[in-house]
Amino acid sequence: MSIMSKHFEVIFDSPDLATDAEIEGLPKVTDYYTATMTRTGKRWTATCRDLPGGRVVEAQGKSWREARRGVGRLISDAVAGEPGLAAVHVVPADPEEDALLAAVLDARYERAYAEQAERDAVRHAARTLLDRGWTTRDVGSLLLLSHQRISQIVRRPAGQISHRPSDESAGGSADRIADGPSDESAGGPADQIADRPADRIIDRLSDESVGGPAD
Repeated sequence: MSIMSKHFEVIFDSPDLATDAEIEGLPKVTDYYTATMTRTGKRWTATCRDLPGGRVVEAQGKSWREARRGVGRLISDAVAGEPGLAAVHVVPADPEEDALLAAVLDARYERAYAEQAERDAVRHAARTLLDRGWTTRDVGSLLLLSHQRISQIVRRPAGQISHRPSDESAGGSADRIADGPSDESAGGPADQIADRPADRIIDRLSDESVGGPAD
């Protein structure tokens, strides 16, 4: 198998993005909070403003991860008892650093959607050609995939790409990945759903819900 063929194969090792129907069944985020991170020497300080009642919380840590977890717990305490589901975004306070993050998230988002579009196009082509009497080996030769892969992908329903999240929600550049792929599927941040009430928080830029167990 050629290097290019291996590249085409590996796209199918990632799960499909959520469909519109799957997203409809998830709890809706009703409140977004942004924590900004600043670095002084070797320490990080995470600050979140505009919490209910005008509260401001601040957490420090030796690492980005430690400060992020600390501010997440404080935000969770601050919104405990509030109705709905909340999400927190942790971003650099420095505008240039925030722009770097935004560029990475945008690139990951675009890649995830491009790969989904390719999976859907290949499935459609494979099913159409098989319906016309082609063999799986001939379809695989045409599409530069193994015949085993052709047999596998035609058994899966084609994904309907979910709507892109709007930029209307609060939280700055990090919101662009809010409804995007998880880090385990397409290289972006995890998108875990927390249970209601709002004292369970979604951290869109971490691999776990805020307030979860520490390492």
